Amino acid sequence: MQNSSKILSDSYRGKEIAEKWVKLFNISYFMVSPVQDMEGVELCGTLKNVVAIAAGFVDGLKMGNNTKDSTFFESCGVADLITTCLGGRNRKCADAFARNGGKRSFDELEAEMLQGQKL
Repeated sequence: MQNSSKILSDSYRGKEIAEKWVKLFNISYFMVSPVQDMEGVELCGTLKNVVAIAAGFVDGLKMGNNTKDSTFFESCGVADLITTCLGGRNRKCADAFARNGGKRSFDELEAEMLQGQKL
């Protein structure tokens, strides 16, 4: 296994602190790796929270654990999530919205880009 602290680039934000965390927690059965993409980390945390809310609904509605477990690992679950995030229509419209600095509405972008489909 590669030593994570050696793969840090010079431009890493908070490099010294990241190296301390890696040295403290990175062990053979628990990998800690520093990530430069702070916005991406925040988005992952947000996604995790959305999934946790959905799991709470499953529990509250007494739909059973396999609703949370086995279904998420089917093609309609994690695989679909990854595919949608890489090239789905919602991602494409959000990309266009951000690239235009929010100057065009989602309604405009939806009408132009999705040919009748909805976000």
